[in-house]
Amino acid sequence: IYASAGTGKYRLWEVPVAGGTPKPVLASELDARFPAMLPDGRHLLFMSGLNPEEGGVYLGSRDSKDTEHSSPRKLLADMSMARVVPSASDGTPILLFVRQSTLMGVRLNQRTYELAGDVFPIVEGVAAAGGTAGYFLFSASQTGTLAYRAGNGNVNADRLTWFDRQGKVLGVIGDAAPQTTVSLSTDGQQLATSRAVQGNTDIWTFDLNRQANAREIGRAH
Repeated sequence: IYASAGTGKYRLWEVPVAGGTPKPVLASELDARFPAMLPDGRHLLFMSGLNPEEGGVYLGSRDSKDTEHSSPRKLLADMSMARVVPSASDGTPILLFVRQSTLMGVRLNQRTYELAGDVFPIVEGVAAAGGTAGYFLFSASQTGTLAYRAGNGNVNADRLTWFDRQGKVLGVIGDAAPQTTVSLSTDGQQLATSRAVQGNTDIWTFDLNRQANAREIGRAH
């Protein structure tokens, strides 16, 4: 799932892992960016940021039969991308987002996906990608491991690099380019990243087995 600019707004689209024709995900007229699927494979989070009134973190559903969530529901007024990880204690979903450069968390009800409890801080000083509102440089695995960039967040020519758990460099992927939002497939064979090329931000994929060149598959945010 990715966001692509249309007639003045970003819309959410999905495309099969093997490739194919993109299909729209939500029927909403909201500006939608930075989508993140929830573990059930049906619900997703995204940020809407077209204006202050509607801006914030929303919950939606990619299932057209899901009448309960047929219209996206605003969860937070914060202009931030969001991700969900399971709690280490009981597996309850934790929604992660950034508020004034501090990574925050809040529990979600596992059935209704409503906020359940108070917002709490996790780590301060999470960087924002320069020039893109709501785009913060953090990610978290489903095992609870958090990665983030500290500092001013200005994105320059970066090269994707493999590290082991002790911080040793294992290798590099592709060439250096302004790129962010790295996502690894569940089988570990494919990698996708957002690249800025000649002023446009596009999605590129890598075949990690063949070390094939990146392939552009569409505009994204």
